[in-house]
Amino acid sequence: MEREILDHKDDLQKGVVIFASPHEDLWSVHYVQVPVKTSFHWEAKPALDELRYMYKAYPYAGVILPSFKGIRVLDTSMGIINEEIFYEFDSGLEVWTEQKGVHSASRSGGTGNSMGGGGAHLGGNSGSHADDLDHRLRENLERFYKDMSIKIEKLKKERHWDEIHVVGETEHAKSFAKVLMKKPNSCVYKNLINSSPGQILHEVFEK
Repeated sequence: MEREILDHKDDLQKGVVIFASPHEDLWSVHYVQVPVKTSFHWEAKPALDELRYMYKAYPYAGVILPSFKGIRVLDTSMGIINEEIFYEFDSGLEVWTEQKGVHSASRSGGTGNSMGGGGAHLGGNSGSHADDLDHRLRENLERFYKDMSIKIEKLKKERHWDEIHVVGETEHAKSFAKVLMKKPNSCVYKNLINSSPGQILHEVFEK
């Protein structure tokens, strides 16, 4: 176990859970993005109290981050990012594309997809033309959110999410929460679209 931690010291996040045995058929390592209580157990049966706490505090959930750029989705459980997906909003073509960033449940390093880009720029026009453009962009964005709500409900069923949390600027978070079939478990009114998964989980589950 010491070798495992030393070899991956640059990948360490907020905690690590290890199941080990003298037998080669049991070696399971899980790096998590939430703090865990430091403890060591060497018994005939696994000590699962910490995992039970983690499951209760950080259940299977979808964390949805809507914005003008698109929608970022974190599939998470027990402080682990199982997968990260980004659906890009194309305001001109009125379509969305899917970009997946897979995070291994055993060793998840980095922050996933980069959400850089310009978003929507409404400058360079004046008067009613700019107003019409702004209105059309918002209509397209609302249509995009409605389409994506169906996708999110499908993901919830497929991934067995117990909870859905929406994180974003107030206008975007409220707009997306409104189109979901069921009210989300929480809404965090902060722009974290480019934040690390660890920071996002902290804002959702630890505050």
